[in-house]
Amino acid sequence: MVAAVLLALLLIAIYVVVRSTSLSAVENVTIVGVEGPQASETRKTLEQAAVGQSTLGFDAGALREAVAQMPSITGVDAHVRFPHGVQIEVHQRVAVGALSVDGRKIAVATDGTLLPEWDAAGLPIVNGGRATGGRLVAEHRAAARLLAAAPEALAAKVTRVDKTTIVRLNDGPALLFHDGQRAAAKWMAATAVLADPSSVGSTWIDLRVPERPVAGRGAPPAVPGPSEPARDLQPGATEAPAANSTATSEGITDPPAAGTAEAAGSVGGEVPTGESTTPPTTQQQP
Repeated sequence: MVAAVLLALLLIAIYVVVRSTSLSAVENVTIVGVEGPQASETRKTLEQAAVGQSTLGFDAGALREAVAQMPSITGVDAHVRFPHGVQIEVHQRVAVGALSVDGRKIAVATDGTLLPEWDAAGLPIVNGGRATGGRLVAEHRAAARLLAAAPEALAAKVTRVDKTTIVRLNDGPALLFHDGQRAAAKWMAATAVLADPSSVGSTWIDLRVPERPVAGRGAPPAVPGPSEPARDLQPGATEAPAANSTATSEGITDPPAAGTAEAAGSVGGEVPTGESTTPPTTQQQP
């Protein structure tokens, strides 16, 4: 019994000595998951908070405290590698767009959080977006989610988002999403339409039904404001243009046959900012 107690005391003493000396001091720090223009500064801050700690009693809270003033950082995890290593995993919001406030661009993350420490140059503008408490108001967060879902090739061409769900490209038609639902499928549909060389000249692509994207020229279909629910225009609806019809500067044409060039849209002219979004009228067929 006495021998067991002595052994336990010896092990505790060894643990304390190793923990409190350089025998277990953190010397090698690996940091993963950091992005953005301040990535280098963030890595340096975390490294300084980690080096010198003991791998036998590593304080991950010190890391979180070090980056507490960085809104883009949502979490930090530490994985100790005895005797001298630690891997730090950073969970971070990534900027996808920007808000214009008093002539200054402020980066916006996927969840609508404002990221003032992020360089907003080159990011698409969420036109008319409003923020409170350091975050976009709920009705404008759909714009950030749409931008986050954009494939890389198209994301590089986006200049702004109007009315929360109208995506404007620097060289191509306006993309009418109507809402934030099925964003990935709608971006895929837009990519397919834009890749069709026979449909050059479209000024808008209606993506409300991604399986049947509709492209047209002239004034695009009306798009609900951010506080209005998107109307579900199914084939056969009396509202114009329906999901299987095409609007042109001359009016509403007959629905194009599936698989034809007319059923797709493409890059071409851009709808001017001030152009009316009121759809042409049509009469219900008997």
